[in-house]
Amino acid sequence: MKTIKIFLTLIVIFLIYFLLDRLNKRIEINKKKKLLLSYLSDKTFIFDKAKFHINTVKKLKLDHIQAYVHTGYYISWLLANNLIKNDLVDIEKYKSDLEANKQSPIQYYLDFDGVFSGEDLTNNAYMFSREYFDIEEGQYLSDYITTLLTVEQDIYECEISWENLEKISVVLNKKFDEWKNKMSLT
Repeated sequence: MKTIKIFLTLIVIFLIYFLLDRLNKRIEINKKKKLLLSYLSDKTFIFDKAKFHINTVKKLKLDHIQAYVHTGYYISWLLANNLIKNDLVDIEKYKSDLEANKQSPIQYYLDFDGVFSGEDLTNNAYMFSREYFDIEEGQYLSDYITTLLTVEQDIYECEISWENLEKISVVLNKKFDEWKNKMSLT
């Protein structure tokens, strides 16, 4: 009898712990959702500008175009996945050129003066980018480096190629799907 009471007590403790853990996770996700939704009130946020990187690229004696690559790939992925607003000038032309590999994979970013702004993004793209692309705290640069660069390469030494865009797109698709699932947006 005593063994059964102990066993039942342990089950109850386990269930309480399990339910509290689930509740805490749900509360944390709801806090994050509220924070991300609050970002939508001001989508003028600038994620990156190529000019922020030009001096470093010059010091490394690389072509200035290398300042555009890491963000250019991200923007090309956004474009290919319909995460950039369709009301922008020539968006369909950029999308078709991207699908047909007609121009450089970073052409869109080049043509828009190397400015990555939240104003151009759909709501989901904006919220995802605020979390994932954040230069200081996000995961994108780490994923970019581990996916596309060797240990010896600097972040600005990535080759501009369709193959590299495809490699990073696989990672971005996975991260975006994980984010949507976490945010219950699927």
